Amino acid sequence: NLTERILFNTIQPTQEDILNTENSLEIVAQHFALWRKNRQPHDDSVTPIQLQQEAVTLKSHYSKKEITKALGINHSALKRLSATQEATNPGFIALATLIV
Repeated sequence: NLTERILFNTIQPTQEDILNTENSLEIVAQHFALWRKNRQPHDDSVTPIQLQQEAVTLKSHYSKKEITKALGINHSALKRLSATQEATNPGFIALATLIV
């Protein structure tokens, strides 16, 4: 399954792969759901870097409300993921959301 291979780092999609997919929000939501399903009970581990990158990349195409609802996270969590990506990956640039 492609989602499982991505989640368990056997393949690494690029940000372009994520954004070029028509249903990218749904795909990232599936990745989050699969990660949650496969975590150990009471596991308070940090969201995997790949999922953080996917979530933050969505900000350039979707509203914060759409992202948080689809991924099952709150606004503070999305903000924290964004800050983490900017701090741990200086080459990573989250694009601003343009609302037209």
